[in-house]
Amino acid sequence: HCIFSRSYNGYVRQKHIEALLASDLPDWAIPYVIKICDEYVKEILEVVYHKLQGRNNERYKALCALNLDYFRLGHSRMISYWNEFYRYDCYRYDDYIGKKLYSECFGYNKTGQKSIKC
Repeated sequence: HCIFSRSYNGYVRQKHIEALLASDLPDWAIPYVIKICDEYVKEILEVVYHKLQGRNNERYKALCALNLDYFRLGHSRMISYWNEFYRYDCYRYDDYIGKKLYSECFGYNKTGQKSIKC
């Protein structure tokens, strides 16, 4: 599932990310989930958000804290995709699913500081 989460086909990526999130992920598979969250397919972001929302995401947060520079780069990419593709549909960045995913599920904001909610 990890390998196919990097497919060129968004439908294949989504199918395998859903399968990963439905299972008990080993620690080495978590980067594949985090990586897909900085991409432009909003439907995949929605799947990840709904699967992780309200769960104990401490392992995800710990990995993000250990790789803060990489995490910030991914966050910047997610914002760039929102600005390019989704800004007209979702004008307020605070309402965008990618922002909710990064702040609520991964526990970080754009400056890399711990958010108040976590």
